[in-house]
Amino acid sequence: MPKQVLLGGVSGLPQLYDGVAYAGNSSARTISTSFSPDLVIAKRRTAAGSPSWFDSVRGDYLRLESDGTLQEYASNTNTIAFETDGFSIGGASTSLNNTGDNYMAWCFKAGGTAVTNTDGAITSSVSANPSAGFSVLTYTGNDSTGTIGHGLNSTPELVIVKNRNFSSGTPWYVGAPLLGTSGYLWLNDNMGKATYSDGSGGAFFNYSGWSNSVVNVYDAGSTAVNSSSYNYVMYAFHSVDGVSKIGTYTGNGSLTGPVITTGFQPKFIFVKCISANSNWQILDSDRSPSNPVNDALFFDQNSQELGLSSYNVDFNSDGFAIKSALGNMNNNGSTYLYVAFA
Repeated sequence: MPKQVLLGGVSGLPQLYDGVAYAGNSSARTISTSFSPDLVIAKRRTAAGSPSWFDSVRGDYLRLESDGTLQEYASNTNTIAFETDGFSIGGASTSLNNTGDNYMAWCFKAGGTAVTNTDGAITSSVSANPSAGFSVLTYTGNDSTGTIGHGLNSTPELVIVKNRNFSSGTPWYVGAPLLGTSGYLWLNDNMGKATYSDGSGGAFFNYSGWSNSVVNVYDAGSTAVNSSSYNYVMYAFHSVDGVSKIGTYTGNGSLTGPVITTGFQPKFIFVKCISANSNWQILDSDRSPSNPVNDALFFDQNSQELGLSSYNVDFNSDGFAIKSALGNMNNNGSTYLYVAFA
């Protein structure tokens, strides 16, 4: 069984997310967080730099970049190691720790040391935080329709999958039942929802086979999510009251945009238009401590932080309100996926 994470967040809620904004100093150092993280996404703010993903299941010093399709690579200086009170950086690094630059780290708590999960036809290594609705898992593909144990106790509402070792590179595949039959997105690209079916019901994500123990993935001979002999990492999420919320809203094209109720005050949101092309926009209260929150970064871009009124969002006590007519967030009639964390 996956390791259970003890309750310890605000008001007794499970711990899931902590954000840390820090200044680079080009020296070996530890960045402290409120828990021992299992996923760290780090981004240079003051100049270009790829959003870099690190997790404890793949292990220290292994990096993936979500603005492109590169395979996983190792580097002692341009990567991080996981610590009990945060994460460490080996020294000077343009992407993570350069003097004169500012950085942001979005950190998530799974379940610590991974355990073997045999709930699905494909064995996975899983670090799961069921009470907070988040797990990190790795698996080796079998080039078929495969079920994979995710370690949670509810059906995932969103998964992100990356082929770790295909030398020519593969996109980051995003699956969510709210995308509808055969629907998927690419995290590294601004494209809207795409669909794939092999004509006989096979799709990258067979949502009808998802449950509170497994997700179902299919490859159809590509290297996407389940190709034989390739190694993959998956990040799985579902909503938890007071902790996280995954959903959609419809844009109205007005500066008085949609008001989204999450049931808590967000610290971090990302938004993606699924009915048209748009970037994966990230906003958080660590970089923007007061409303309007408008310091934007993007999962699919290496661009520096953009602090513009066209990205305005208010973080309210029970959700967030869009204050922009920008296509990334509020095109009239467009549908948007959002993920919010407390």
